[in-house]
Amino acid sequence: DQPLGNWRLKRRVDDGEEIIFKFSPKFVLKAGQSVTVWSANAGVSHSPPSDLLWKSQASWGTGSVMVTSLNNVDGEEVARRSVTKTQMEVENGEGDEEDMAQKGRVSSRECTIM
Repeated sequence: DQPLGNWRLKRRVDDGEEIIFKFSPKFVLKAGQSVTVWSANAGVSHSPPSDLLWKSQASWGTGSVMVTSLNNVDGEEVARRSVTKTQMEVENGEGDEEDMAQKGRVSSRECTIM
């Protein structure tokens, strides 16, 4: 089990303002379980401990560069995920995704757990 009380999920989209979700003081993530934090406009019901609804945040946001991190109570970053969207060009509908990936034109994703 991992106590996540007062831990924070932080999200920055492009050069925008960082949004921060704070877990409730007594929240514990049980071994083998997962938790999803949904924004208010996701159409999902608050159903702890697996589904938490962030009622004051309409969206997690989307953009070209999205960085999400998990910080413990001491402010230390314990996990980070960075997603970068890139423009994909297809000429005359030719080329498949594998071909485009080899040319470096498909979105890249990186996830690092510390």
